[in-house]
Amino acid sequence: MGNFKCCPECGSEQITDEKHGGSYLIVCRECGFAVGPYALLWRAIEKWNGLKRSAVIPEPVKEETQRAPGLLMIPIEHLHNHPKNVRKRYDDIDALADSIKKHGVMQNLTVVPDPDSEDDYFVVIGNRRLQAAQLAGLSEVPCSIAWEMTEAEQQTVMLTENMQRKDLTALEESDGMQLCLDLGLTENDLKEKTGLSKTTIRHRLKMQELEREGVEKACESGATIFDFIKLEKIKDLELRNEVLQYIGTKNFDFELNRAIERERKAKAMEQMQKKLDAAAVQVEDVDLKTYEFETSWYAGFDNALKIPETAAPGEYVYKKANDELIYLYKRKADADTDNDIMDTERAKQKAYVEDQQRWQAERDELGKTLKACRMDFMRSTTARKPMKMELFKYVGMSMIRYELSGNNGERFYHMLYKPALIELYGLKDGNEATYSFIAQKLAKQPQRTLEDLLYLGLESYSDLPTVTHERKWMHDAKFAFMYEVLKAMGYKMSDDEIQLLDGTHKIYEGDHKT
Repeated sequence: MGNFKCCPECGSEQITDEKHGGSYLIVCRECGFAVGPYALLWRAIEKWNGLKRSAVIPEPVKEETQRAPGLLMIPIEHLHNHPKNVRKRYDDIDALADSIKKHGVMQNLTVVPDPDSEDDYFVVIGNRRLQAAQLAGLSEVPCSIAWEMTEAEQQTVMLTENMQRKDLTALEESDGMQLCLDLGLTENDLKEKTGLSKTTIRHRLKMQELEREGVEKACESGATIFDFIKLEKIKDLELRNEVLQYIGTKNFDFELNRAIERERKAKAMEQMQKKLDAAAVQVEDVDLKTYEFETSWYAGFDNALKIPETAAPGEYVYKKANDELIYLYKRKADADTDNDIMDTERAKQKAYVEDQQRWQAERDELGKTLKACRMDFMRSTTARKPMKMELFKYVGMSMIRYELSGNNGERFYHMLYKPALIELYGLKDGNEATYSFIAQKLAKQPQRTLEDLLYLGLESYSDLPTVTHERKWMHDAKFAFMYEVLKAMGYKMSDDEIQLLDGTHKIYEGDHKT
């Protein structure tokens, strides 16, 4: 209200802001006297047009004023939040309410008629202002009635206004876009009206496929759209919903990468079985008197099972040990059917080999999943924080450890370091992983690249802390040191990683734990 606390003509304190012709005017609700910086101009226009002073003051909404143009003062009890507004929370409105107490509502609300009530309206633009005006104790607010606005237009206007404020949850954005589609709009319409790309729109719509309760719980835990975009890497919807519950926890990246790895293995298993079915017979159990173990195939490795094209029908059989492991057997040249002792020994050997293969497969899956978590963290531009003085300490320690490791430098680089470098930076092949490539990255981002190189040096020769080919836990200083470095950059260890370091992980359980 500026310096005006009451009307200079009648003394009334019922003065308020009105908007006319794009400018704000302070007017008296009692006598209609105009005050403020534009008062003289308004009076001149009044006189020129032969208008009455009372024309300045909009009358309360009455039946005879329906479809009237311009602004109307509508009693606050007749205004309601739009039922299809995706925003359900209105935070931090105290400051706005204080401002409204001092200056009034500086910008009108846009409303549409409530189809079920002659006197009520739904707020399309200004729901937050309505909440603040109620808190400020106002009895009426200035409104512009959009008589011809369709339901689809209402929805897109609310969605656009809400997204400009940047404080919608990912679920609220998703719900708003889905409502627009339900009302007949297309993705192209949404792109045009919101200014968002189709990719951005599709990411949010993808959330509608997930279990509602799980998404709501994730959003309450602070989940962002980036968490849900990560989840899209999982193709199977049921598996995606399983991992959904881990969003917002330290185990999310671990469970995400484990699910991705399992989907990859399932696809590899399906393809391998198709190849085997063309040349071998699948069996539930193997007759060791007739067949002997030939080789195994694990979905986590890149090796392939090869059966000679000249193989006779029934010469090869295979058995699925689980969803990731296949054993291949070949018919014996001269089957020994009489030696029971040999049969018993073969059965023991077969059981030992199969059990060892299963454990090795589980260990490999765990190692790959955890490595994927560490790689994701190193690629991140948000979760990862830059080291300070620790960087120089760790680089120095890493160099000392490397010198003491006894690895041949060139052989170490090509066999271990270079593949990890290709994986971290997402390079197409080894030809890009050159010294000049590293030099360019050091020139552009020296701190981050130096941290990358430090991590790669540790990742390249770190493995799960077990005695080779056994299930016994042993302390591995290199493995522990790698996690010390990662934690210095902000990495949050999952339960599996903590248990691997202290020897309590289930992979060590049983008679094999020491």
